[in-house]
This record gives sequence, structure tokens and C-alpha cells, in this order.
Amino acid sequence: DDDRHGNPHEILVHLAEWDALWRVDPETVRREIEGIWTWHIVNKETGQHNRHDDAAPGCDFAFSGGSFAHAFAFLSVKTGDALWLERARLVANWHWSHRHPRTNLVPDAPSTGDRYDATHCFTTVVGPHALALMRCFEITQDTFFRDVAVAYIKAWLKYAWDEQAGLFYAALQLD
Repeated sequence: DDDRHGNPHEILVHLAEWDALWRVDPETVRREIEGIWTWHIVNKETGQHNRHDDAAPGCDFAFSGGSFAHAFAFLSVKTGDALWLERARLVANWHWSHRHPRTNLVPDAPSTGDRYDATHCFTTVVGPHALALMRCFEITQDTFFRDVAVAYIKAWLKYAWDEQAGLFYAALQLD
């Protein structure tokens, strides 16, 4: 594994067991989630994020964005600090703000330029990302998360079925 950072630099756990970790050491959990904000959210105004922890633009995959939003939503509930709920909404809105206006299909990684993941919606949006947003809704009761997740799923169900093959497509062009 080529890890130039000298330590793990990606969060590859989709939905961390924040509650279990909190019961063991709330202060460390708080610092970890604060670190996500510091190192993975590269634009604090737009919610653009990067799965890498270098505080620079990079791979803003839906999978990691959902993980980050979930962490922030969790911390908002545990601390009662509404700032973390705002941050969860901001990060969740990063992908939502890049949806196609007619289809509601969302690119997996909006900031990656001409790459395929900036121009296609993958099952990672309607699978892990929508699930993370539903978890955000479950713990915060903020309907923004639920409504966005449902919109992603409805868009996928409308466009992704390949009748001839009898299967769902794994990726769709946004239009």
C-alpha cells in the first residue's frame, strides 16, 4: 500500500459505529470528527470534500461525502451544537447541488473535471450515499436528508432500469 501520509488517510468505513465509540471515549470521537471537518472538507463554504485528508481538492466521492455528513450529524446530536448539523447539511448538499436539473441524477464526484465520475451517476449515490443521508435523517429528524435521499432513489428508479437486459445499469449519464 503506497501511503505517502505515513498513516491511514481515507475513511473507508461507510457508516462508523459512532455511538459505540462515543461510549468508550467521547473526547476522542469529537476530535476525530473535528479532524474530518479540518482535513476532508476542502471548501467550508460549499461543502466540497475530498476522501483524502490533505485539505486539498480531490476525490469528492458520494460514498465519503455520506460518511462525513453522517459523522457531523452524529456530533450535532451528541453535543447539541447546531453548527454540526449545518455542516452535515452543507456536505450533503455538495452532491445535491450538482444534480441534473431535469433528471435529479447526481455525479459521483462532481469536482473531478472531465473524468467519468463527474459526468455519471453510479449506484454508490443511490446505495451508500442515500443510506447515509437516511441515517442522518434518523438521528436528527431533519427532513432535508430524507427528502434528498428519496429524490436520489426515485431518479435512479426512473432511469436506471434496462428492460431489455432485465437489470439495473451500474452507471448513468446525468441527462
